[in-house]
Amino acid sequence: LAEMYAKDGISFLASCKNLLPRPWIVDDLDTFISKWSTKSWKK
Repeated sequence: LAEMYAKDGISFLASCKNLLPRPWIVDDLDTFISKWSTKSWKK
């Protein structure tokens, strides 16, 4: 990475392509959303 900056820099688009869809690698968000949307809540 340091070599890329030293040689000719790095573009914003190139750095965005290396990002993950979510800032964390492992999560349970998809599982949570699927359970939350299908569960009926009663008071």
